[in-house]
Amino acid sequence: MPNAFVFTTLDCGRREGPGKELLNATNMAKYAPHDIDINDCIFGHVEMPLRPSKEGGYGVNYPTNRGEYTRFIHLKDAYDIRYRNICFFGKRIMPVYVDSIGGSRHLSKEAAESINHSVTGNVLDKPAPPVRPGVTAIPFACGPQ
Repeated sequence: MPNAFVFTTLDCGRREGPGKELLNATNMAKYAPHDIDINDCIFGHVEMPLRPSKEGGYGVNYPTNRGEYTRFIHLKDAYDIRYRNICFFGKRIMPVYVDSIGGSRHLSKEAAESINHSVTGNVLDKPAPPVRPGVTAIPFACGPQ
């Protein structure tokens, strides 16, 4: 997938039309995804050639001017996301991409602008060992511990 983690907030009240919003500047901080820790992860890809998902690949369809192929975190409308000791394998990986859907049919601009779209963390300097294509086993404990 083009983004390992995507954090966003959708206001389903906006589907009902103008004035039906459920989220606003007063309550957005309560309901937006926040206070999330991602620790000691390995993230990467083995796809060759690199292709966007609209061409049957796993890369982002709309890379930034930096030309990333994939992203570890795509933060749309969330805050206080933290990552620690992340390792990558593969090329053209962007650790974090931040944008907002505020002002769209999914979330008001007022609600989106009321939070500080914050992400902090570190990527280790050494690359992670690559995974062979087709390997689906998880070599570590995962899920709630």
